[in-house]
Amino acid sequence: MSTTHSLSSTHSCTSIEPKTHVEDDPRQSVISSSQPTIDHRANANISGDYNHVTNYYGSYPALENSPIESVRATVSMNDDKSLPCMTFRYWVLSTLTTVFGAALSQYYYFTTMPMTVSVFIAQLVSYPLGVAMARYLPQKEIKLFGMKFTLNPGPFNVKEHAVIGVTASAASYYPYAIHAISAQRLFFSHDFGHVANLLFLLSSQCLGFGLAGIFYKLLVETPQMVWPSTLVNVAFLNTLHERKYNFVRRLSRMQLFWAVFAAVFVWELFPSFIAPILVSVTILCYFNNTDPKFVTLGSGFQGLGILDVTFDWNWLIKFSLMATPWWAQANFFGGSLIFLWIVMPIVYYSNLWNTQNYNIISTIEYDSTGAVYNLSRIINKATDKVNSSLLNSYSEVYISSFFALTFACGFIAITSCFTHMFLWHGTDIWRKMKKIASRFTESNITEKKKDNEDVLDTSTVRSAAESDTWARNQETLEQDACVHVLLMKAYPKVPVLWYAAIFAVSLTMAMMFAILWSTGLPFWGVIVAVLLSLVTILPVGIIQATANQQIGINILSEVLGGYMFSGQPVATYLFKVYSYWALQQCLMLLTSFKLGQYMKIPPRVILLAQLYGTVLSSLVMYLVMTFVIDTHANELRANTHPWASLYPGYFYTASVIWGAVGPSRIFGTTSPYRSLIWCWFVGFLLPVPFYLLNRKFPNSSFPWRSVNIPLIFLGASLTSQLAKNYLVSALIVGFTTQFLIYRYRHHLWRKYNYVLNAALDSGTQACVLLVFLLTNGFFTSIQFPVWAGNNPTNHEQCAVAPAGS
Repeated sequence: MSTTHSLSSTHSCTSIEPKTHVEDDPRQSVISSSQPTIDHRANANISGDYNHVTNYYGSYPALENSPIESVRATVSMNDDKSLPCMTFRYWVLSTLTTVFGAALSQYYYFTTMPMTVSVFIAQLVSYPLGVAMARYLPQKEIKLFGMKFTLNPGPFNVKEHAVIGVTASAASYYPYAIHAISAQRLFFSHDFGHVANLLFLLSSQCLGFGLAGIFYKLLVETPQMVWPSTLVNVAFLNTLHERKYNFVRRLSRMQLFWAVFAAVFVWELFPSFIAPILVSVTILCYFNNTDPKFVTLGSGFQGLGILDVTFDWNWLIKFSLMATPWWAQANFFGGSLIFLWIVMPIVYYSNLWNTQNYNIISTIEYDSTGAVYNLSRIINKATDKVNSSLLNSYSEVYISSFFALTFACGFIAITSCFTHMFLWHGTDIWRKMKKIASRFTESNITEKKKDNEDVLDTSTVRSAAESDTWARNQETLEQDACVHVLLMKAYPKVPVLWYAAIFAVSLTMAMMFAILWSTGLPFWGVIVAVLLSLVTILPVGIIQATANQQIGINILSEVLGGYMFSGQPVATYLFKVYSYWALQQCLMLLTSFKLGQYMKIPPRVILLAQLYGTVLSSLVMYLVMTFVIDTHANELRANTHPWASLYPGYFYTASVIWGAVGPSRIFGTTSPYRSLIWCWFVGFLLPVPFYLLNRKFPNSSFPWRSVNIPLIFLGASLTSQLAKNYLVSALIVGFTTQFLIYRYRHHLWRKYNYVLNAALDSGTQACVLLVFLLTNGFFTSIQFPVWAGNNPTNHEQCAVAPAGS
């Protein structure tokens, strides 16, 4: 192991082994009658004084494991602090995977088939490279800029592999500012320039990181905040680094992973290359392929997707079906099903808002003649602002009832999550905040008190005042205690000053961009955007941390921005970027912190890795974006194959609709959609009756407590952004794995569920990337021959559904 102290950690830590208990019973969580045993097998590498913390006054039993079943099934309680994290291998491999992923993703961003390189691909690629570097690099000490590090600190370990994934994950999504900058350069009249664009890009990317420290204790150290998607990554990493094999008596996790990985890799060749008909099997179209009504109701791409089935796992990855609890899936997909299969057929065939003039799932804005709304007719090209006289003489904006109702559902989802938080989590949040405050006060009074204590205290001798403080929390200790939080106390936390510095620098850059350039966004607009993010992080974060679904506030940002900066599309989209993306990046960092907790990685390492990956990927994406726009601007504006401006075009349209036309006209007194604005207030009220029903009938056979209004309406609102081929397949997979197998074959679920999810995701994404590069590559474009299962112009083989069908 490395003995240096610059780029790797070499401290020792405690390892606690669990006692045997009934894992099938979720009530068996953190309390046991016996003392924990200390794992002495790592001798010199294991130290610490945490063996006495589980017995405060001799009355508390021993802490064994996490109170959460899915965490107990996936996350190890052992920790070897001697494993280095930010090694020479980390810097090399994280840089390579981040640069490769960012460059490839951004290049194809401007094509007809955009794609991103997922974190699973980055981790799969880095694994053999890391093993090879550990085997062949010399164990030589290098001095650089006053620091010492070794080229090869030992075997390639799971912690540095996880940190590589944290850094590379920044390249697995498109920064929101990239949409805005691309739209500004392609469709608006002037470009702010490279300096301004970089200030905008980097400030919007990092602003949310400065807010993450405020919510660390509530959203990371609270055991009930599971962040289910991280468990798949934990299983994936632990499986790759597993060293125990038993080929005779039992199937190991590693054997299962590679077997499923290979099988799904081969299978994915069919829906993505050989037989695309498997992507969307339209049952109703097979009954009648010529009747437009069957297409309108049954097609997954042209209609509502009723009874449509997909056999392509790539369309289901985004839902994390084997990591998301069944109650969450039932709410989310239940909302989608009710909206698509019940509400929309009634609305469409009753011709609400003349919706039969448009395609049933249209998300396009129209004018009074039924033509696509011509944005160029209302914008002053010299100022990029609305021309009021042209707007008044042109037309109001008209949209399909489908599109309008998804907005309404989005309004309800956002506001209902506040009420949901206060009703179901308000008491816990208040208790937690009081506990944090009391610990902070106590740490100022008690001499030499550790300032990073929260859930557990390591002192065994207490004053009377301290004993009284702890006695008040006896009844809530069990639900707060978690061995993983305890083990992480061996590592120093991120200082508040680090968060403050990131926030201050990012906010200063944002202010400079807004004030020094003619953006139309005043300094107070940036402040309001940050405050909007700050207010929404906790309710949105609780939903994501427990239900594995994020409620985006982009609709809220657009509406507020449209009201505040009426007639100014540029200022409106800048407000949206800063408010929405600060929330997104904050939750992204909190997700990484939770992964770090599960993998026992120091929080400071996680923050540095996330920050490095974010800045590096942003710069690479900006360079690639600049190159493509400089060389192919005309083709991008005209969408000349293979070039296309899909995301910038969507962003431009949204900014003009909400910024130029504005919500005051879209939901104004003369608008047919004026009643939808009341959905903001409806969202605040809807969770209340279900909460009261649960209080009134706590033992009811119907699980009122499981009714989650934010998830139901989120599932309905997101149907406008998704193909409709996912619903049946998602319900089958989710119900089978998270209900049937979980309940009736629990031992199999515990051992294989998350490993199976990781194998399906990584095998599918590896195959999709390969097929994509072969069919849309730089130097080659291989196409499979046309046959019954591969119709290039109509994969579903359904007739085209005309408006009004």
